[in-house]
Formats: sequence, C-alpha cells, structure tokens
Amino acid sequence: MTMHTHGTQRSKSGFTLVELLVVVGIMLALLGTLGVALAGSSGQRARQGAINLVLNTFEQARVAALENGTDVYVAFADGDLVGVEDEARYRTFIVFRDRTSSDQPPAGAGVSRFVFLTDWKRLPRGVSFKSESNSIVNRARSQVVVEAEDGFPRVAAGQALPALIFNASGAVRAPATGPLQLFLYEGYFNGSTDVVTGGAGSGLFERFELARFTGRIRHEVSTL
Repeated sequence: MTMHTHGTQRSKSGFTLVELLVVVGIMLALLGTLGVALAGSSGQRARQGAINLVLNTFEQARVAALENGTDVYVAFADGDLVGVEDEARYRTFIVFRDRTSSDQPPAGAGVSRFVFLTDWKRLPRGVSFKSESNSIVNRARSQVVVEAEDGFPRVAAGQALPALIFNASGAVRAPATGPLQLFLYEGYFNGSTDVVTGGAGSGLFERFELARFTGRIRHEVSTL
C-alpha cells in the first residue's frame, strides 16, 4: 500500500530583503572600520618616515661638519620654493656647508659661499614642522641670508632662511641661545597657523632635541 505524505518543509529560497539589508549594513560597518584603520596606519607610516628623515639628515650634517672642518647648515624653506607646486613652508629643508680653499673652485669673490650636500628634502605628505616660537624653524632664532651668487636652488636672492648651524667640531653654533628643538605633526601650515589633521585633533606631535656641545639629535614623542 502506497502512502502519500504532504511536505511540511518550506521550500528553499534566497535571502529576504531584511536579511540583505542586515548583511549590507555589517559590510559597510566593517569597511568603515577598515578605512579608519588604514588612514591611521598611513598617518603613522608618514610620521615614522618623517622621523627617520629628520634623524638621518641632522646626523649627516653633523658628520659633514666634522669631516670638512667647516660650518654645515640645515636650512628650512621659509615660503614657497620656485618651481615647487605645493606648499613648501615648514615641510622642506636642505643641507649645505661653507666653501673652503680646498674646494673647486675655491672660496673667493663671485663664487658661491656654499657647497650643497643635498637637494631640498621634503617631509612625507601630511606631515609638517610645527611653527613653534622656540623651534629652530623660527627665523628669529637663527638664519642665513641667500645672496645672488650663492646659486641657491629655487630660492630668490635676499631671502632669509631659518637654519641650524653645526661648527667644525660638530657642536651647534646657532641658534646661539634658547632650546634646540624641532617638532613634527600631522597637518600643514595655513597662512599663520598650524592646521592639525591627525591624532584626532589632539595635537600629538614628535619632538626632537639637539645637544648643543655634541650636536647629537634625540627624538621623543610628546603632547601639547
């Protein structure tokens, strides 16, 4: 005898609209979290790259002063550089030294006073030097004035550049007084103020300090 049974199970079907909306919502939340994480990671990479660049450049300048027995300068762009599209102020710096009698051509009238050890170096995008009054990027602390015959790359004659100067023994000759500090932060200089874009607006920044008599640079993380 054959028995017929009526199926009581619901036939298989696709996701309902509500289920699809829930899945989409979860995916969007995950993507948002990932985006924040990636943005934070990108900012951290930029800051670490800037830290390494500053430490290496200042050590290179100190060693060059010792090796050449003359003053070596780390100068900062104070305004836009000729031929540079984006803002260079508080983001760009260069290393050069005094020309000596051993250089070709030797130091003399009509010859550039300087020998350039680097081209303009630029901090990673999104990272800048802070315009602190007690920072070495403040022109009032110490400066070198560019003359027409200096052949300075992308700087107009007569421009005064903030600078830190190592002497022949590797010590810091200028600025002669006050703290020897430098600060980095995620953001940019706009008109007359620093615009913070990273660190959730907390003002977290990187602080460097130089020892006046040895010229050694040290890095530490600080907050305002």
